[in-house]
Amino acid sequence: MNTLSRAITARFFPNPDSYNALRKHWSSLINSERKHELTAAHHLLYIAMIGKDWRKAFTPPTNQRKLDNGAFLGWGMLRALATIQLKFKED
Repeated sequence: MNTLSRAITARFFPNPDSYNALRKHWSSLINSERKHELTAAHHLLYIAMIGKDWRKAFTPPTNQRKLDNGAFLGWGMLRALATIQLKFKED
């Protein structure tokens, strides 16, 4: 499953206004000076929460030299998933 169902996504938002507020807040963050504070994990969570395919948000490395030197292990999506998983297990 690459997207959350509408039923699951609806659990995050008590009403349509809160969904719109999240989209508006994200837009303001992306267009602000604070955009450099956002990590791949932030992007992953945002995409998942709004019900989009989170795998499409991350382009895998294609440079053969980088792949030969292990770049795939440093791929942003894998690090973001690991970060979210570690934070989730802290509680």
